[in-house]
Amino acid sequence: MKSRLSIFGITLLVLALGSVFMVNPVLAKSYQLGHVFSTSNANQKGALKWAELVEKYTNGQVKIAVFPAGQLGGDRELGQAMKMGTLAFSVHNPGAATNDIRLFLGALPFLVSSYDMVDKVILKGWVGEQTNKYCLEQGWRVLAWGENDFRQLTNSKRAVKTVKDIEGLKLRVPQAPIMVEVWKALGAIPTPIAFPELYTALQQKTVDGQENGILLTYSSRLYEVQKYFTFTNYMYSGTSYTVSDKVWKTFDKKTQDAIAKAAKEAADYAVKENRNDVGAAKAAMEKAGVEFTDMPPAELAKMKKVAMEVSWSMIKPKLEPAVWEKLIKTQD
Repeated sequence: MKSRLSIFGITLLVLALGSVFMVNPVLAKSYQLGHVFSTSNANQKGALKWAELVEKYTNGQVKIAVFPAGQLGGDRELGQAMKMGTLAFSVHNPGAATNDIRLFLGALPFLVSSYDMVDKVILKGWVGEQTNKYCLEQGWRVLAWGENDFRQLTNSKRAVKTVKDIEGLKLRVPQAPIMVEVWKALGAIPTPIAFPELYTALQQKTVDGQENGILLTYSSRLYEVQKYFTFTNYMYSGTSYTVSDKVWKTFDKKTQDAIAKAAKEAADYAVKENRNDVGAAKAAMEKAGVEFTDMPPAELAKMKKVAMEVSWSMIKPKLEPAVWEKLIKTQD
């Protein structure tokens, strides 16, 4: 009898201990993650990796369903939804999600000129950390920084080899005041259009061109309706691996740490994938008939002068003096 009781007691103990490490499907919660990138873009790979790692590190207690290609809206809609807490996660461009131009700190024209500088100053540096603070004021908590890429210029009208060639081009830009004013100063006709509507706008000639980087242009198939591509590297665009602060506060510390760890690993993975994809994207677009041009140094200098005068003067009054001083030093 005692033997049977002992066996019964041991069994209960094993089951009790086992339950600590097993997922209770009743307690597991599911959340949505939205972004505007296509299913072949590295940011989609990063989003899926984030979801995979979150489920792993929380032992299945938190599950994330990923909705790519603007299914839940453009960057602005995603930002609003996270602020309200109706969307939990996103991989998005903060500068395009609000009119607060401080979120363009890491996307100022000609702030950085190489991936090494990007990594040092933005993705793993003080600019990213400062932008995180501004994002939190919007109700978004940035856990890691990924990458869209350096932004370029495409159009269906003509090869752009000089600043003068930009004049009169009707260009789609995100709903971001700095970008509107920069392209206006360069002589273009900037037209804010949500990214999910961009392909159709280019196809129907509502606009002549757009200024996304080579990877987004390729993965979203924008090159199918764009003949000319000009390398300018005029602006670097990062992507934030972000959680709604309202949702974040519902997680315990252990879960928060797991989600943050997963975000950092997923973002690093996506950046690596992004940079590996550049050569193949260019080759495929050339094969499809896209003509590539490098903006000559003298013309790029003219573009830089105009773009920096406009954008940096817009953001200066909005920044703390100490932040502005650090920003200026990046150009030394």
